[in-house]
Amino acid sequence: MSRTDEMRGLVEQLSNDRSGRRNSVAMLRSGTTAFRTAVRADHTVMTQTLNEQMAAERARRAAEQTQMAAETAAFRSATQSAHAAMTHTLNEQIAAERARRAAEQTQIAAETAAFRSATQSAHAAMTHTLNEQ
Repeated sequence: MSRTDEMRGLVEQLSNDRSGRRNSVAMLRSGTTAFRTAVRADHTVMTQTLNEQMAAERARRAAEQTQMAAETAAFRSATQSAHAAMTHTLNEQIAAERARRAAEQTQIAAETAAFRSATQSAHAAMTHTLNEQ
C-alpha cells in the first residue's frame, strides 16, 4: 500500500468519524429538543394544575373567612345582648337592695329615736322621783 492510499484511507476514516459525530450531535440536538418540549409541556400542565388548586384553596378560605365573620358577628351580638340583659338585671337588683337598706336604715333610725326618747323619758322620770325623795 502506498503512502497516498494510506492517506486516503485515513482521510476516509476521519471523514466517516466526522460524519458519525455530526449524526450523533444532530441526534443529541433532536433528543434535547424533544426533552425540552416534554419538560415545558409537563411544567405547563403542572403550573396550570397548581394554579387551579391555589385558586380553589383561595376560594375555600374566602368562604371560610366569610362564614367565620358571620359566626363571630352572631356570637358578638348574642354576647352583647346577654351582657345588656345581665346588666339590667343586676342594676335592678342593686336598686332594690339599696331601697331595702334605705328602708332598714330609716326603720333603725326610728327605733333608735324611739329608744332614745324612751330612755330620756325614763331617765327624766327617775331623776324626778329621786329628786322628790
